[in-house]
Amino acid sequence: TPIIEIDPELPIDNPWKASHPVRIKHILEHTAGFDDLHLYAWTNVKDQESPPTKKMVGDIGQSLKVRWQPGTKFAYSNPGYIVAGHLIETLSGIAYHEYLQQEVLSPIGMKSSKFYFKSPPSSVPMAQGYINEGGVFYPADFKSVYAGASGDLCSNAKDMAHFLQFMLNQGELNDSIIAPSDFYRIEHPETGVGIKKGLTYGYGLGNDVSWRNGYRFHGHDGGIPGFSSEYLYSREANIGIAIAVNANGFPRDLIRKILDHYIPESQKPKRKIQPITDQMIAQYQGYYKFKNPRSQYFSFMQQLFDGIKLNPTNSFIEITDLMGNVEDTIYHAGNNQFYSGDEGFNFAILFELENSTALWLGSHYAEKENTVFSWIKIISFILALIFTLGYFIVGIFRIPGSIFLKNISIDRFFLIPWSTALLFILIPVSFI
Repeated sequence: TPIIEIDPELPIDNPWKASHPVRIKHILEHTAGFDDLHLYAWTNVKDQESPPTKKMVGDIGQSLKVRWQPGTKFAYSNPGYIVAGHLIETLSGIAYHEYLQQEVLSPIGMKSSKFYFKSPPSSVPMAQGYINEGGVFYPADFKSVYAGASGDLCSNAKDMAHFLQFMLNQGELNDSIIAPSDFYRIEHPETGVGIKKGLTYGYGLGNDVSWRNGYRFHGHDGGIPGFSSEYLYSREANIGIAIAVNANGFPRDLIRKILDHYIPESQKPKRKIQPITDQMIAQYQGYYKFKNPRSQYFSFMQQLFDGIKLNPTNSFIEITDLMGNVEDTIYHAGNNQFYSGDEGFNFAILFELENSTALWLGSHYAEKENTVFSWIKIISFILALIFTLGYFIVGIFRIPGSIFLKNISIDRFFLIPWSTALLFILIPVSFI
């Protein structure tokens, strides 16, 4: 369903709205083209109670500019889930967190899991979060997450065990919530140009995928100041794990050790490596630039430096950066799809577009670009930066010297470009 049909007043700037509207599946699979949260919207320091999602959506309007045709590229976007929470409120007529507690959490058995906008009352046994600064842990204040529906749930180990059992058993014990047949759709994406070209790997409906210890796992991770968490499950391995740590930093080392304990020997995936033809080598070798930045703030840096070079052989494709450092090796699975490392599912796909050759690598989208042109852009940027900073540093010493020392003079022909250099440096400072 196009989300604009549910609320026609949504402040979405979509140049393709006539032919390609943003749909519910796009916001849940992060292919709507939205920007991620801007700095001002990370936490809410103004409101004493959780604002209606209508207000949240209005406040994050800058992030709801659609940057490419919806359903084509993946870029993780918390604002998409703020919109999802708003759609729940619009359709149900009650707050999204009340709806989720009534219709999902309570039936699953997650009786203690709740949504706290401000610090919970003293009667709630809430863990204290900590921030690690230079090896010293400092207590973190309880932050009101402005993103609301994209990351506002407080839970515990017992409740997360109920959730994992629900996912592992495909809701068979709670079939009033969702039909078992719908779990496949949750775990397998439909949108994104790589998926439409035949790739099955990807981020489903709020559900990520990874290959660990010889099995396909699904789950999600996340963090806020003072806390980090991750859950994952695999029906093939018959295991589910949830980790919550009251400190910053994703708990992947803990999960890896738990997996190594319960699944000590990784089974080798069943896969057939296909040869890479000479025609494919000639067609796909070259430099590829990523085109799906998560945050538009830093997209100019991605345009300059975030790229990879494909070096195909008849057996595999070596992926390097521009300097030649090896970042990955992928193996042909047939139909221009590729395995990565020891994974048992296809991780990447190469395909032709109207005007270029494209690569879908995991959740990243890249297009082939002239290597010489890329080097010219990078070298030009570095030279401009060196000269600008050099001129600015010289001025720092020369201007005070002209004031206090008689043998150093300065005129406006130096001050004008020095002032320009100062203003240029203030641009990234102001962004930070």
